[in-house]
Amino acid sequence: MKKFTDEQISQANQVSLLELAKQLGYQPERRGSNYHIKEHGGLYINDQKNSFYCWAQERGGGPIQFLMLIEKKDWVEAMKSLVGDGETQQAQHLTNNTQRWKKPLEAKPAEFKLPAKEPSSYRRLFAYLTKTRGLDKDIVTDLVNKKKIYESSPHHNVVFVGYDEKGVPRQAFQRGTVSGLPFKGEVAGSNKNYCFAMEGRGDSLTVCEAAIDAISHACLEKHFGGVWKNKHRIALGGLSDNPLKKYLEMHPQIKKITFALDDDYGAKLPDGSPAPNWGQQAAEKFADKYRQLGYTTEIEKPYAKDWNDELLNIQFIECVEKEKAAERERQRHEGEMEQVEIFKAMEKSKQRHEKIMEQIEGFKAMEKEDKEMEKMNKPLKDEKQEPEKLSSPFQIHIQNYHVNNTQETQEMKVSSLKAEDSANSPRNKSENQAVFSNNTMNIEIGKNCGNVKIYKNYEGDFDHLINETDDEEMVQ
Repeated sequence: MKKFTDEQISQANQVSLLELAKQLGYQPERRGSNYHIKEHGGLYINDQKNSFYCWAQERGGGPIQFLMLIEKKDWVEAMKSLVGDGETQQAQHLTNNTQRWKKPLEAKPAEFKLPAKEPSSYRRLFAYLTKTRGLDKDIVTDLVNKKKIYESSPHHNVVFVGYDEKGVPRQAFQRGTVSGLPFKGEVAGSNKNYCFAMEGRGDSLTVCEAAIDAISHACLEKHFGGVWKNKHRIALGGLSDNPLKKYLEMHPQIKKITFALDDDYGAKLPDGSPAPNWGQQAAEKFADKYRQLGYTTEIEKPYAKDWNDELLNIQFIECVEKEKAAERERQRHEGEMEQVEIFKAMEKSKQRHEKIMEQIEGFKAMEKEDKEMEKMNKPLKDEKQEPEKLSSPFQIHIQNYHVNNTQETQEMKVSSLKAEDSANSPRNKSENQAVFSNNTMNIEIGKNCGNVKIYKNYEGDFDHLINETDDEEMVQ
């Protein structure tokens, strides 16, 4: 006997898949006519058909398959979650689930229409793409001129446009430019078989997930000296290869495909558990698939999560290096300025030294001139001078003398000796000598000799040494 009837199975498949996802804690984002669930490798819900498809795992279905894939339930557990367990619970559980997951009324497919364009300059577009996202201004300007991107009005979103074979817009994606209020989503009615593309001149195609990633990849090519216009670049807008198939049909000259998808390493599911690396898994699957179709394929993985993060990281590192180089240049300049100041100080010191030397030379010249003047005014040697008259009867004048120290004898040679008596009679001055021996001073003045006893360490003028008689007297 079957555990669940065909009616129960039919009722389970009629449960609104969009409402079921919301009740399970997911936050589907509107992408045109579909809804995207993050962190699940390109999982989209088509609310009109009440179905889903996961591009990374290439699996899809209705509510039952959704629970089996996302919640890891088997078929029986998924049915129990949708319609209950057993006949006694069936009616009440089914009624509750129908109310909780009631499917909204089907709406007609939306007509594709591009958002209105900003009539004035694209100031916010350029500010967001070049400053916030770090994209090259010349590349952004080129895309604006080709009408690949524009700024919408009145919300000032950046609109990335995809064209068909005839150049008619068939797909568009919007990105908000207001900081702190992130917004992104497909324009209603977009055809997912077309995508944002940057046509190149060669036979090589690079495939990215998002339009900003494709532009960032081109900016990196230019930054490192490459010719970015040689390669074709497209943005899948997820992990479906339908846009790739269409682009290859439109450009049969392409021979080589590089899959530059996101690196979702470290991604988390809503419950906090590790998520698969959807981007790289899809890149490996696509590379193998198109290799078998005859294309040369390769995988290019960013060091960061995506190519825009890669571009911003490189710019940040280079900015830090520029700041370090500027600091080194500033320090070098300060060192040079310090050397210049030292040189200036040395020059000033040299100038002061030269000025002082000039003053010294001037003083020497003045001194020399004074000596010459003194020499000219000095009396001649042979000019006779009147002898000085002494007031005492007998007085000795010692003008210039020289003392020779020996063991016990001190000798004073008198170079000039003058003596006169009270009557001013001259005495013999042929030989004048004074000798210190012990404590006695022998004075010889011509033929007249007298002994005068003095202290050995006597110092002073000898003007008061007077010997009026021939007798020996003590003089202190």
